Amino acid sequence: MIFRERFLKRIEWDNLDNIEKRAETKNGAGLFENGWIPETEEKAWKLVCDVQREYFEEYGDDSQRSQLFYCEFNDARAELQDIAQNRLPPLSPFKIEKALLADGIIFQNVLRMRNQPTGDCVGNGTSRAIEALLLDMRAQKYEVLPRPIHPSYCYAGARSLSGSRRGAGANVALAGKFVFENGILFEDTEGVKSYDDDRRMSSRLGRYWDSREMKELIGYAAPFRVSVIRLPSRSPMTAINLALDAGAKIVGGFRRKFVSGGDKKQGVKFARLLGNWNHCVSILGRFNDPVDGYIWGNSHGNKYPGSCVLGTPEWATNLSPADTAAMCEGASLYAVIFVQFEKNTSKADWRPMPIV
Repeated sequence: MIFRERFLKRIEWDNLDNIEKRAETKNGAGLFENGWIPETEEKAWKLVCDVQREYFEEYGDDSQRSQLFYCEFNDARAELQDIAQNRLPPLSPFKIEKALLADGIIFQNVLRMRNQPTGDCVGNGTSRAIEALLLDMRAQKYEVLPRPIHPSYCYAGARSLSGSRRGAGANVALAGKFVFENGILFEDTEGVKSYDDDRRMSSRLGRYWDSREMKELIGYAAPFRVSVIRLPSRSPMTAINLALDAGAKIVGGFRRKFVSGGDKKQGVKFARLLGNWNHCVSILGRFNDPVDGYIWGNSHGNKYPGSCVLGTPEWATNLSPADTAAMCEGASLYAVIFVQFEKNTSKADWRPMPIV
């Protein structure tokens, strides 16, 4: 596609070999950096925005904000405020899932939200955020069927745009761009892969993103676009809360990690922060009953045992507002808003048409 061709002509990663070697080295936690390298984010964001500007200069006027699919939070603030004022209050994605299952709208073998650990962090953060977004849109009465998103497809697509075949090069900006260009790949398989099997698939697709297998997956991708809003990395909580209230979900790269914790407040189990770790995760929602907190999705799966508030599954984590603010300070944060389109020809819009 024209977006990808222009992007590959423009992209020049500094010291890519060194970054790739770094991504293949275990960190202090004994885990790989999983391909998310923070130094690549700023350059990736600038490149996708440059390509967007060139597209609008050639093919149409970008004076209407609804046409933009990559923008900064300050540019999108007014639109997000308008959306937040005209929608139902945000609900936990797990409460929504339970209600949709009970109503027979979705089935457990189609939507798992996600019962398996995932083998790469960028693909996981992107796909988990989009899955939760689909649930939220359905709760808002939009004609969309929530389904699980293929994480390795997002991961390999991001690396294809950077031209990388090893550990580095996958980041949120590129994952969002790839999803916009090629659509979302729904994963409607019956079985749940093991962590090792999923990681092997991520490694295979990430290294061989020009393979016949990856081309076939792109051919299966459903026609959905994603609008991506970059949130501020300093004092970001106002932006995060507004984005979540507008129905968006947050995905980003973080420089701190959360671990299992026994901290409880009025029966709510919270994780705690510990040390530094370059890792990509997603914020799927927030709650204030019985206390305030945020729901996070984590690619490393069942590291947080036991049930949590609002039916949070084992692969997810709750953080308090204070820890969430600390986690997000200095992070690379993006809000994703789904856009449905027909045959890749329609202009981007913040929201699809509601059910009449």
